[in-house]
Amino acid sequence: MAIARALANDPPILVADEPTGNLDSKTANAVFKLFEGLVQQGKTVLMVTHDSDLARRVSRAIIVADGEIVNEYVARALSALSVDQLALVTQQLQARTYAPGAPIITQGEVADQFYIITKGQVDILLHHPDGQDIPVARLSTGQYFGEIGLLRGGVRTASVRAAGETSVDVVALDTVLRVPGVVGVESWNNYPARRLRPDESESNSIYVVSLPAKTIAFNPNIGTGRWLLPEDAQAVVVNTEVLKKEPDIRVGDDIVLKILGQETTLRVVGVTDMMVDAPMVYVNQSYFDRVVGQVGKASEVHVMTQQHDGAFQAQVAKLVEAQLKRDHLEIANIETATDRQARSGVGLTIIVVFLLMMAALLALVGGLGLMGTMSINVIERTREIGVMRAIGASDAAVLRIVIAEGILIGVLSWLIGALIAFPVSKLLSEGVGVIFGFTFHFAFSPVGVLLWLGIVVVLAAVASFLPAWSASRLTVRDVLAYE
Repeated sequence: MAIARALANDPPILVADEPTGNLDSKTANAVFKLFEGLVQQGKTVLMVTHDSDLARRVSRAIIVADGEIVNEYVARALSALSVDQLALVTQQLQARTYAPGAPIITQGEVADQFYIITKGQVDILLHHPDGQDIPVARLSTGQYFGEIGLLRGGVRTASVRAAGETSVDVVALDTVLRVPGVVGVESWNNYPARRLRPDESESNSIYVVSLPAKTIAFNPNIGTGRWLLPEDAQAVVVNTEVLKKEPDIRVGDDIVLKILGQETTLRVVGVTDMMVDAPMVYVNQSYFDRVVGQVGKASEVHVMTQQHDGAFQAQVAKLVEAQLKRDHLEIANIETATDRQARSGVGLTIIVVFLLMMAALLALVGGLGLMGTMSINVIERTREIGVMRAIGASDAAVLRIVIAEGILIGVLSWLIGALIAFPVSKLLSEGVGVIFGFTFHFAFSPVGVLLWLGIVVVLAAVASFLPAWSASRLTVRDVLAYE
């Protein structure tokens, strides 16, 4: 009856939520044949089901696990895995794009990744002793490659190249991702380069970083222009240190870089003001490594972990190192983000500690100054206190009045200081940036201002307590004896 009502208006799309959930197998099969007939008539049937047998009979199946869509090509290529395993693999995939004719893997290199094609075609090539690459197979969307090398000693037994006239999209699963605690891996390359200026002179060294355009290893802060796109070829993003050395460069300009003995023309599409004290430019890995003949190689690997505390990163780093050694990969150095931040933040830590010490000294001097001011205030107002005493003011009342006056003075000083702090902090940020060669992003903290207000109130109350105590001990006789 429900299906009949849904078909009454002859809809082009039919949505069925568990249509066979409470039916026996014979009736469920009849319902599914009805759906097949509707599809043959040109209609679209969107069916939600937990019946794996029915799911195998549809033209396209999308698996959802724990609220996340499992990559359909992974589900097709690794159909033997459970739904939970497919969900885990999907989370660890790396999407990559290769231009037509670009090499993806090379015969003889270390095998450390497994690939599934999500768009386009690739050619499988065997290297002949006479130097020629002989095509032996062509794979298309939904098929996979790279598993043979992983199963046979970790060495590639063939080369794979993007085929056709359009780019090829693949998803890759890295062996490092098998390490517990690792959620993502990116391989980068660094190249020393020099800029060839229009007057044919050469610049000092500039470091070229080849990385995936959709990197998740860091969040580039773009000041002008944009970041790299997967389809970018001769595009480059420069940092502010490059502009300091080469002030004539603008977004949209073409620059010539001399890299590994060859000249490459790139167009500047953006400027990043990351805190790096060296001139660096960033290029799209899928294009650039092919230009300089470094496809399949990496000078550094960035590993993303589930947790970001130093102890967990250090533990994962040891496991990754062990895995890479088992894969016969040479490791020069391993450094966690926590270690890098600690190393690069030593200079800033010194400045922060120095400023905190200065703030503490100023607070101490200010408290002593306020104490002296309130003491003189009590002495000058001795007769006024005597009048208050004569009309019945208690010790506690006098104490509260003096402390309240001290706190009021402290709050007024805090207000003046807060107004001055904003421009002074901005100037200090810029000055420290000049000293360290970085561009700092200034941020004024309202929470810090409110925290300082609390400190000022407490400090003013403490500084005013002794003068207030002295005032509360004055008697009418002491006031009459006061000259």
